[in-house]
Amino acid sequence: MEQKREPLMDQNYFDEKVAYFSSSIERFESLAHDTSKTQEHRTSLLYDVFKKRLHAVILRYSRGESVADLASGFPPIVSAWEEYLGAQYSERMRFETETDRLEDYVVALWLVSLAIIFKVELGLFNRLLKCIGNEGKDLLLERLVGTRVQGRKPATRLIFPEVYEALYASIDNFADRDQLMKTFLKKWYGAMKPTYFYNAHKAKGGFFGYWAFETAGTVAAFSMDDSKFRDLPYYPKDLVAFSRV
Repeated sequence: MEQKREPLMDQNYFDEKVAYFSSSIERFESLAHDTSKTQEHRTSLLYDVFKKRLHAVILRYSRGESVADLASGFPPIVSAWEEYLGAQYSERMRFETETDRLEDYVVALWLVSLAIIFKVELGLFNRLLKCIGNEGKDLLLERLVGTRVQGRKPATRLIFPEVYEALYASIDNFADRDQLMKTFLKKWYGAMKPTYFYNAHKAKGGFFGYWAFETAGTVAAFSMDDSKFRDLPYYPKDLVAFSRV
């Protein structure tokens, strides 16, 4: 075990949460396959399994586990998402609705970023993209995906420019890259206010860590030098270091 990465909670908190998530995932999976329950209830449980598997990996990163060990937890996230999407009453991510869904978009960026950092094989990467959907809708997502997969529908705009303009601009703006990254990281947490995980550290047990995985994914995908911003809050620098091994 490496040193705890997330400063907002102590080691015991993360130890207890990792243990809880491990047992609760098994319990929820069992309930989701209980045919005595309604299909709608089982579908809801499958979604819970998907989110719990994602949160478990983030908790383990916050706790201080090695990134190499975390990589093995990524394929089950995709498999859980596929099972949820294959169930009745489920739906794909909604980047654009009557009210845009920032949190769906953020989770999509996180998963693509983790897939890039963990260097998952192409088949798994394509399975992830099928789950995400929304091909050609967002410039940042397509630029990240384009480092692994070619021939997708091109995007023409950022869906959330007020949040992601600086991060997207850092890809091609070499002269101002460091400042753009600093600007993005300093504003990141405040920009996450509409999401389900904002202020989670104030709740009872719902906190898994605050990490701008999309920043690490962008740095890894485009081989950026992060020496000028790697120690800023919310930047998961150990993930980037792993991606360069």
